[in-house]
Amino acid sequence: MMVLSFLVLAVVPVSPPAVAQEAALQLRQGNYHTPEQARAELAAIQNETPDLRTWQERAARVRRGILRGAGLEVLPARNPLRPIFGERREYDGYSVANVAFEALPGYFVSGNLYRPSHAPGSYGFAAVLCPHGHFRGADGGGRFRPDMQIRCATLARMGAVVFAYDMVGWGESTQYPHQDKALTLQIWNSMRAVDFLTGLDHVDAERVGITGASGGGTQSFLLAALDDRIQVSVPTVMVSAHFFGGCDCESGLPIHVGPHHRTNNAEIAALCAPRAQLLISNGQDWTANTPEVEFPFLQRVYGLFQAEKFVQYAHFAAEGHDYGPSKRQAAYRFFAQHLGLSGEGLWNADATMREDFVTLEDPSALRVFSDANPRPAHAVESREAVEALLQPPALSSAPVHFGNGVKIGEVDHDSALVWIRLTAEEQPRSRWSSFQAVPFANRADAVPEGLLLEDMQGSLVGAAGEVRVQWQPVGYEPNEPNGTSSEGNLVRDSGWLRVDPAADFTRHLSLTDLLPECRYYLKIAGRPLGDPAAITTMEANFGTSPSPDQQARVMFTVVTGQDYLRVDDSRSGHRIYRSMLDLDPDFFVHTGDTVYYDKPGPFAKSLELARYKWNLTYAFSNQREFHRRVPSYFLKDDHDTLKDDCWPGQNYGALTWEQGLSIFREQVPMGESTYRTRRWGEHLQVWMVEGRDYRSDNSLPDGPDKSIWGAQQLAWLQQSMRASDATFRVLISPTPLVGPDRISKRDNHANRAFRHEGDQVRAFLASLDNTVVVCGDRHWQYVSVDPETGLREYSCGPTSDAHAGGYLDDKPAPMHEFLRVKGGFLSVMVVPRERGPELHLVHHSTLGHVEHADILKAVARD
Repeated sequence: MMVLSFLVLAVVPVSPPAVAQEAALQLRQGNYHTPEQARAELAAIQNETPDLRTWQERAARVRRGILRGAGLEVLPARNPLRPIFGERREYDGYSVANVAFEALPGYFVSGNLYRPSHAPGSYGFAAVLCPHGHFRGADGGGRFRPDMQIRCATLARMGAVVFAYDMVGWGESTQYPHQDKALTLQIWNSMRAVDFLTGLDHVDAERVGITGASGGGTQSFLLAALDDRIQVSVPTVMVSAHFFGGCDCESGLPIHVGPHHRTNNAEIAALCAPRAQLLISNGQDWTANTPEVEFPFLQRVYGLFQAEKFVQYAHFAAEGHDYGPSKRQAAYRFFAQHLGLSGEGLWNADATMREDFVTLEDPSALRVFSDANPRPAHAVESREAVEALLQPPALSSAPVHFGNGVKIGEVDHDSALVWIRLTAEEQPRSRWSSFQAVPFANRADAVPEGLLLEDMQGSLVGAAGEVRVQWQPVGYEPNEPNGTSSEGNLVRDSGWLRVDPAADFTRHLSLTDLLPECRYYLKIAGRPLGDPAAITTMEANFGTSPSPDQQARVMFTVVTGQDYLRVDDSRSGHRIYRSMLDLDPDFFVHTGDTVYYDKPGPFAKSLELARYKWNLTYAFSNQREFHRRVPSYFLKDDHDTLKDDCWPGQNYGALTWEQGLSIFREQVPMGESTYRTRRWGEHLQVWMVEGRDYRSDNSLPDGPDKSIWGAQQLAWLQQSMRASDATFRVLISPTPLVGPDRISKRDNHANRAFRHEGDQVRAFLASLDNTVVVCGDRHWQYVSVDPETGLREYSCGPTSDAHAGGYLDDKPAPMHEFLRVKGGFLSVMVVPRERGPELHLVHHSTLGHVEHADILKAVARD
């Protein structure tokens, strides 16, 4: 910021422009507000943000607006910095070196690096950035001024690595003028300065601060608002709600007003919350009102985080616009407290810091480049060339990740499906950071106005690109150079295939001609479009089923209902997946309610929010690791189709029935039919039925025309089950057939609403030897025996204890042989024995403990 005597030449008139002019220019400069208008704007912001959630929503919107206004909504590519270090000069307890690095290819940031002379502690040194303001002087001003040298040297001797660097168009930064996109470049230069400091040896990346005065104060609070690596911010003589800066490098771009935000510098400073911040102000410039106006506003924002102690102010009513000794002393104390700086031996009795040890250098000694040592030959020298470097990276240069892992499904004795999704990031965006991510409100059913889905907590954005899968039997070593053996080519390669942006950046691949009862190893690769060198890989494995004539021990697990908000390990996901993986199942069946569109966090009443729930659920490491090693079959039910107890033709907000069906197929590996049967060796065949696509309206009167499964599916089921010669037949249904269910329900075959078809199905299944039902949907575990037919049904239970409920442990029905109202899973195992095969059905807790076990012996077939 310019000094007061010069400032009047750069600011706009005191009275604010008309609305039409503001909409056209979208600039707030100089004394744009009166102090009274500023107070009113801060009060309106407080009214809009009564709690932490509303503040986080607004903060994300303002932060995005600043980046958009500065032309940095998509940041440039982070090129190698390639720092140039000059000779280090040793002084009393600190050293100075001249340093430059490339913030953009061929565009240099010049400065001075001040380092402590003592050895680093166990956590290394803290780091402090020191941008400068518009202060001129006979010494050249900027970073060469004595007060800058004193501040940097003192902080270094206190235990910080300090970097003082030029503003754009000042000092040695002559590759671009101090106008037009100077604001853009200064923000980017500061971000790269953090990259530079945190990349140095012995620097603790968790303890980074920034401080500057006037225009350097603007750079300080802007960087703290936009880059959460800054843990301590000390903007000096600049934070004002009515004054917006008098130079293009502060307000010459539309960072304060945009399509979705209007803000001021006090609110921008508040975006630092809850990280430590000290406002330094004085009585002779636009910060005169800080104790009564700006600081109470910041204190209130910090209070939303319960972090009031992390924001302070130091006001010097009799002083002016500078970073003088008293202001520096306030900064030293604050940095010592919040960055862990000691300054041992430097503190005076009055709690001030000595500065008399500092050696002031001539500006010529502080310069990186000179006639004898010019900038490198590849340096860009024109305004147009520098602006071209600011363009965001092309899509092809952005890396891709497998943030949702892989799902392997529909495994048979000779085939399988592989599901892959490419993501822009490896983990959900800032799931644990209150600064970066905005949580959905409790009753939210849309992304807040002015934000994008990627701003929301848990978001995992898809990425365009290509995937490739290579697969081969585990342990197989080809004996020919082309990867073949005498049995033929067993090393297979899909080649590069594009993911589908219209299908949430997913790709489904079919693996065929596999060997039965064989473990396969997969190497999965992904790359952005057009960049063959930027490859990300992951590995997976699975086993195919034994052929129908093979006697084999086979074990699988079954779960139902997994809600993101009822997860029992908030960082890793549902613990049940670790417990199941410990059993090493041959395959896995999810009976439905895989996600809950109609539960909060948010209510998924749109296509994008439905996908969001799938993406955040399968970003958990427990889920990813399980599906990387266990093949799966997925069934759907009401909550992962549309909403509770739904049927064809309904909508849920803007989410249509057709979209619900499409999203399910998009997010899991599934074949052509949603009902199917799979054979796993001589003794086991499983049937998985579809409970939503063909059902009648639940509210219709019961009778022969009312159906859940539909005539075609029911005919298929009866024909295929009668034709099977497997020892054990296991029917897996998304909803119960036996129950009992709660009397108020009318959505499944155990309810009176579908009694006619239920009676028909139960009688048919009971007529088949060695046949049991495994069901999901109910939030409790049970074993029930139908009193009329003797049909046995096993309810697997929900994926967490928090998800359990709806029935009472102490009130079992007569048909219950086992009842447990807790989370858990069911394991089903076929065990061949000399005296005849057995079917073991075991209920487990979420931690894998055995809660109940049945062993069914096969009866002779008719």
